[in-house]
Amino acid sequence: MTASTSLRFWDEFRRDDVPSEIGLGTLLIYDTALDQSPSFVALRDAFETRYPVTGGEGLKELAAFPTHAENILALVAGSPRSNITIVAAGGGSVGDFGGFVASVLLRGVAFVNVPTTWLAAIDSAHGGKTALNAGGFKNQIGTFHLAKEVWACKALLEEVPEAETRAAYGELIKVAMLTGGELLAEVSSSDIDAGRLWALLPSAIAAKLDIVTVDQREETGHRQLLNLGHTLGHALESHFGLAHGVAVGCGLRFSVAWSNARNYLDAAEAERLLSLLDRFPEFGQQALPKGQPLSRSRLTELLSRDKKARGSGRVAFVFLETAGTPRLEAVVIEDIVDEAQRQGWL
Repeated sequence: MTASTSLRFWDEFRRDDVPSEIGLGTLLIYDTALDQSPSFVALRDAFETRYPVTGGEGLKELAAFPTHAENILALVAGSPRSNITIVAAGGGSVGDFGGFVASVLLRGVAFVNVPTTWLAAIDSAHGGKTALNAGGFKNQIGTFHLAKEVWACKALLEEVPEAETRAAYGELIKVAMLTGGELLAEVSSSDIDAGRLWALLPSAIAAKLDIVTVDQREETGHRQLLNLGHTLGHALESHFGLAHGVAVGCGLRFSVAWSNARNYLDAAEAERLLSLLDRFPEFGQQALPKGQPLSRSRLTELLSRDKKARGSGRVAFVFLETAGTPRLEAVVIEDIVDEAQRQGWL
C-alpha cells in the first residue's frame, strides 16, 4: 500500500504483542459479537478505552453517525490528536465505520484495522477506503484513509463459520482471476478450508495491493479493475440480501460468461474459470432466494445508482481477456440488463 502501512500476521493474539506505541489515547471500536470469542478477549483487554458496536450495515447508516461521533468524542476528550489511534476490530462494516471515524475525528487520526472475517482480511481491510450508507444505498459517503497497520489473527479467523469462510472465496477468486499465474493455480487446486485460506492470505493481499498502489484514490481508473464481478454482484447483494462474497462470486460467473459471449475470452479459458466457480454452488442462479425475482426495471435502477456509473446510461464494467488480463469498458446499462436476462439472472 504505502511505506506507512504495515501488515502483522499472528497465530493468536497475546496482550503483550500489542505494540507499545498503541496505548495512550487509543480507542478500540469492536463488534460486540467478538466478546464471545476466546481468541479476541486477550486483544480486547489490552485496551482501556473501548466502544462496542453492533456490526452490520446498520452501523454504517449516516443518520446514526452524529450520535456515534458525540459518544466517541467524549471517550477521547483530553487526548492530544497526535496520541489518538482508532483500532477497529470486526468485519467489513466495522472496518468501514472505524476507518471513517478515524478519517474525520479531529480532521484525521491514526487508524489500525483488525479484520475478524475472512472477507475483510482478504479484501476490505487493505484498500484504504471508508464508507457510510445513505439514501438506501451502500457506501455513498466515504473517505480515503489508509490504515497505519492491519493485524490478522489465524486463531480468530478460524472461528469464522463455514458458510462465511466459503463466501470469502468470492473475493479471493476475484483477485486470483485478475492476477492469474501462480495465485490462480493455487486457489484452483487447494482445498476449501480455513487453513488453506490462511496460507493464501499474504499472496491475496499482495495481489490486491499491486492494483491499489497504482491508483490509491481512484484517480486514473486503474483501481476500478478490482470491481470485477461487482457490477451485477452489488445489484444481487442489494436486491436479495446476499452475503457480499456470494454476490461477488455470482458476479464473477456473469462476467466470465459475458466475456466469452463477446469473444474477449476464449471458450477453453472461460470453461477453466467457470469450473473453479462450479466448486461453489452458492455462486449461481440456483442459489438465489425464491419468491423475489429480480426484474429488468429493478436491475436498471440498481445499476444506475452504482458508484461506477459514468453518466449517459453507462457503467464501467470489467471483462476478462484471459486470467490476469482484465479489460475495462464503459457499457450501456441496458446491455447489462439484456445479458443478465440472457444468462437467466432475471
